[in-house]
Amino acid sequence: MKKWALTAARRKVVWLVAAGLTVLSIGVGTALARSAATSGWPPAKAQIEEQQQQALALAQAHPQPKRASSGLIPASQAPPRRQAGILAMRQGPFLPTTFLVRNFWQGPVGSDWFLVYAGAAPGSTGGSPTVGALRLYRETADLQLTEIGIFAASPGVGPLTITKASADVLVLRSDSGTILSFNLQTRQYQ
Repeated sequence: MKKWALTAARRKVVWLVAAGLTVLSIGVGTALARSAATSGWPPAKAQIEEQQQQALALAQAHPQPKRASSGLIPASQAPPRRQAGILAMRQGPFLPTTFLVRNFWQGPVGSDWFLVYAGAAPGSTGGSPTVGALRLYRETADLQLTEIGIFAASPGVGPLTITKASADVLVLRSDSGTILSFNLQTRQYQ
C-alpha cells in the first residue's frame, strides 16, 4: 500500500512538472514568435508594435473588479449617490402587462427612499392597464426593493404622469388633463 501511495505521489509530481514545462514552453514560444515577427523591423516600429499589444491587452481586461461573493460592493467602491427627481422611465421591476409606466419619481420620504412609478394598472375586469395608478416601492441602503403597493386613482381617471414633486406630495396629470396630487406620507390622493 505504501508503494502505491509513493507511486501516486510521484505521478502527481511528474504531471505537475510536465504541465509547468508545457505552459513555460508556450509562453516562451509566443515571446519568440512575437520577437521573430518584429526582429527585422526598425527598433522604433518594434516598440510601437509592443505598445499596441500592451494597449490591446489592457483594453481586453475587465474595467471593474468583480464583486465579492457576498454581492456587496467593496468599501473602496461606494455605491453611487442617489439623486431625487422625476425621470422619463417607461419600465419598472415588474411586467409591463401588470402595470403601464408613464414616468418615475425617486426621492426621500421621511427617513426612507421611495420609488414611485406613475401610469396605469389593469381595471377590475383585468385586461390591459387603463386605470390611472401609482406603484410604490421602498428602497433600502443596500438597494433592496420592497413593494408598498399599487394606489389606483378614482374610477375613470386614465394613465397618470408625474409633473411635479414638492416635499412629500406628487402632482399628477391624467391623459384627459385631470390634475391630482398624492401624499406619499399618508399614501392618499388629495
